[in-house]
Amino acid sequence: MIEFSLTEEQRTIQESARKFVEKDVKPIALQRDRSVNHQDCFQWDIVEKLSQIGFRTLTLDEKYGGPGVDTLTAAIVCEELAVGDLGVSVIVAMQAKLVQMIQWSLSEELCRKFLIPFRDDDRFLLATCVTEPNTGSDILAGGPNVRIATTAVLDGNEWVINGVKQWSSGASVAKLYRILVRTEQGNAYVLVPSDTPGFSVDHVHDKMGERLCPNAGMALNNVRVPKENLVHVLSGPSTPLTVRSRIMRSSNAYTAASNVGVARAAYEAALEYAKLRAQGGKRIIEQQLIGSMLADMYIEIEAARLLYRKAAWAADHDDQYDPKLHAMAKVFASEVAQRATVRALEIHGGYGAMKDLPMEKYVRDAVSFSHSDGTNQGQRLKTMTLLAAEA
Repeated sequence: MIEFSLTEEQRTIQESARKFVEKDVKPIALQRDRSVNHQDCFQWDIVEKLSQIGFRTLTLDEKYGGPGVDTLTAAIVCEELAVGDLGVSVIVAMQAKLVQMIQWSLSEELCRKFLIPFRDDDRFLLATCVTEPNTGSDILAGGPNVRIATTAVLDGNEWVINGVKQWSSGASVAKLYRILVRTEQGNAYVLVPSDTPGFSVDHVHDKMGERLCPNAGMALNNVRVPKENLVHVLSGPSTPLTVRSRIMRSSNAYTAASNVGVARAAYEAALEYAKLRAQGGKRIIEQQLIGSMLADMYIEIEAARLLYRKAAWAADHDDQYDPKLHAMAKVFASEVAQRATVRALEIHGGYGAMKDLPMEKYVRDAVSFSHSDGTNQGQRLKTMTLLAAEA
């Protein structure tokens, strides 16, 4: 029998996230989003508060001193946080998935090496660097012509890394990075601390949306890290899809959950407005055109939520894991978010286009986030490749 209800623990954590959003996120989100200097959008005090209530370390195993929640519970938190602000949700999602990757891939000794300092420092963030100036969505599809430009060459007991990465969420403020590199054995992930000589922020991007989470390019110039910092060697450029998806199998579920949160924020605002605004002698929620728009938003958000929760549950059950499911959840939820935010703006009429309200922010967030965690086109290519392999 399929169980759709949340556990008591999940409901408690969900309510904690909602209270945090109302008290600490919503009051500052719009102001920070519209900072003239885009580097002022990010706020350390939010990160510290997230850490103090256990959200920064959500998926850290109990044996390392963390809450040790499962992927579904962490995804539920991501949805709730995104109702307040997408960038805040992305910061938490990034920590959740990278902590899981480290725990799923490394020995307990190495986990303690990287995760105990992470646990003990409220300002310790993790980030990932995959995309390059000339390599992006094609990584998802694989193939003989896909070539990661960033290289890691083994020199004794150290990897020497050279290359440039871009579009990395949280990259300018993190203390530990997961870098996708090319080795003689194939593509691989390597962990690089931020204070490693030769590793630097190349450029902090000025994004249209998701602005409370910084996004940057990173440069690696003869960066040296210990041999054991290699997380996983992928099997090769033409066949890494399933392997890469498995060690990051929770990632798309978190992205989908964050998208649902943005869609929900827009829907809830539109619903309340439609209850109050009157045109033609009755509330606009009673007008068929507006009512049908709200109904479509409600239907699609509910469907997207069910899909991300299935993907999150499957991430923790190896016998149910299917990389197509996770790609589907990300694509569907992000496109639902784009439709919902535009509809919410339209329901607000002229007010929706004004910066007095957050409608235009929701649209910017939804559109910009469709490019995160693999573009929707890239996720479709990934799904296509997997379907073809199964045929």
